[in-house]
Amino acid sequence: MVTTVGERGKSRRGRRRHQAGNTPALVGESLGQAREAAGVTREEVHDRTGILWPQLEGLEAGDLSRFADKKAAVTAVRRYADLVHLDAEHCADVVEQHWGSSQAGFREVGVGNGHAPVAERPGVVGHLSRFPGDATHLRAFTQTAQVPGVRRAAPAVAIGGGAGAFDATGSFPAVSGGLHPAPRRPPLLLRGAIWVALVLLVVAGTGLAVHHWRPQWLKAIHLEHNVANLPPAGSAGTAGSTGTAGSTGGAAGAAKNKSAVVTLSDSGPGSATVSVRADSYSVVVLAWARCWTRVATPQSFSPVFDQVLNAGQVQTFPSSDGKLTLSLGASLVTVQVRVGGRAVPGWVFKPDTTPYVLNFTSTSS
Repeated sequence: MVTTVGERGKSRRGRRRHQAGNTPALVGESLGQAREAAGVTREEVHDRTGILWPQLEGLEAGDLSRFADKKAAVTAVRRYADLVHLDAEHCADVVEQHWGSSQAGFREVGVGNGHAPVAERPGVVGHLSRFPGDATHLRAFTQTAQVPGVRRAAPAVAIGGGAGAFDATGSFPAVSGGLHPAPRRPPLLLRGAIWVALVLLVVAGTGLAVHHWRPQWLKAIHLEHNVANLPPAGSAGTAGSTGTAGSTGGAAGAAKNKSAVVTLSDSGPGSATVSVRADSYSVVVLAWARCWTRVATPQSFSPVFDQVLNAGQVQTFPSSDGKLTLSLGASLVTVQVRVGGRAVPGWVFKPDTTPYVLNFTSTSS
């Protein structure tokens, strides 16, 4: 008689089904023998089925009391039998038939009022009933239950095949760390000093930026301060005094004019003559607004300078043979005289009308 491959497979599965036995002990023995015959270790079974070690040992020993409930035991035996190629349905039927009996490792603790004996399952902890299924290639969510901070609950007695005791999480009270106390706020005086330092740094940075990119702003401020303290423009001043010269009376006025380095006298509307007691000198023009400026000397047929000075611009003109003519087109300027590279103290001129002409001459002889 010829048999096909499928029939031979059914025949082998039939023989294995009869070999599994009809009690939990025989089923466990068949599982262990099939595992050894297939060359599979308990570690591999535990890893591929997710059955806990105590339950795996109890399953091979026919002790089903190590499972939390019947559903967990049926799930475990299905996975184990399917892994070692035994009849999973037959093994599951045997577990269901003998669940809670003494043949399955349960101890009867009492009978009352015509009810079935109550089975005691000490130390039962399970998890497979929460994850049903027979897939043998799924790794269990938990394998060893060795989770830090987890303690096992006290053993519970299952009544009527109910759920057993599960893992209970321990409590860890939250306490503040003594090694790292809360930081203290700095004193008010220290905070104020920090804010003042920050403000000074900002002001200093702003000043440096203005000095670098807008120096004319600082010059304009300086010129405005100087011009605000000048006497009425168009008057003659003497070195050492910025007052109005006009006509000096008496011997005291003559002595003062003789001792002054620079003297100014009006020579007509919009013009004045400036006498300087030095052979060589220079005239400095400081503009704090746009001002047309023209400079001429007796030695030159054309002006030596004829341009517009911008706000904040400073220009120095040396005299030629003790003479210099300066024409100004705006009143927002100041004029100084330098002798030997130094400005003559106390003499600053600001025109009150425009245009204005200053004729500088040397009186050192």
